[in-house]
Amino acid sequence: MHALVVGHGSEAERRASILTALGHRPARAEALDSGRFPLPDIALVCGPVDTRVDHAIKLLDLGVPAVFVEQPMAIDTARLDALEQACADAITMTGCKLRFAYNFPRVRWALFEMNCSKPLPLRLAVSQPRARDRLEQTIHEFDLAFSLNGQMQAIHTVSRRTALQIGIEHSNLAWSHIEFDWTGRTPRGRALLSAIDDGDALTVPHQPEWVTPSHDYIAQREEVAHFVACAQTGGQPCCTISSGRHVLESAIAAILRKDAPAAAGSDSIRSPAGSQ
Repeated sequence: MHALVVGHGSEAERRASILTALGHRPARAEALDSGRFPLPDIALVCGPVDTRVDHAIKLLDLGVPAVFVEQPMAIDTARLDALEQACADAITMTGCKLRFAYNFPRVRWALFEMNCSKPLPLRLAVSQPRARDRLEQTIHEFDLAFSLNGQMQAIHTVSRRTALQIGIEHSNLAWSHIEFDWTGRTPRGRALLSAIDDGDALTVPHQPEWVTPSHDYIAQREEVAHFVACAQTGGQPCCTISSGRHVLESAIAAILRKDAPAAAGSDSIRSPAGSQ
């Protein structure tokens, strides 16, 4: 299978190394605006966030049958309609690595607490995190909340210079709480996710879990393997462009305070009835 990794930096290098380990020899391209390249069977878009949507649209318009786009796909919603329209019958997937970080058992009425430690960009060591950095740091927690609890219908945010708290109400009455602290050299995050007893709730036991660099690599490896398998078999990935768009719009509503289907801008976190 001919693979193409678009972009530069650590994310692109890691995706390329994972594809190589899976038995594929990916071509690399930092951009798609110069020269021609053989049409790949699969393409992974991992470049700067400002370029991801445009690169994905170009690949889909060229007829690439399977395209993966790292999250966040963009920092605004301006081109998301065009991206979704370009998908047509292609197999598409967005970054959702935390879904692959753990083996989620099927239990009922469980509460998942996840703690994580993430690399801090050097520019943040001496200044307040920018909205874009906050989006990149928290997007996968939003995706995990969506994958466990479904559609996000209301978001309540408290944003301060050194901390961010987000409360998410889901359409099935489940709730999620995400918080990040940027006071140290490495941002510390904590996510609490509830589950509604629908007889088939996908959650994890009530215990803290730490996301470490080894978790991160294993999760990305499984994520890429899932995408490749879907491309080979014609199956539907666990997180399509359409699902990834809902996650991104919800995250933008919370962090960038811009219009999105989920309501944002509350002055306080509203905890669900009965929660502590």
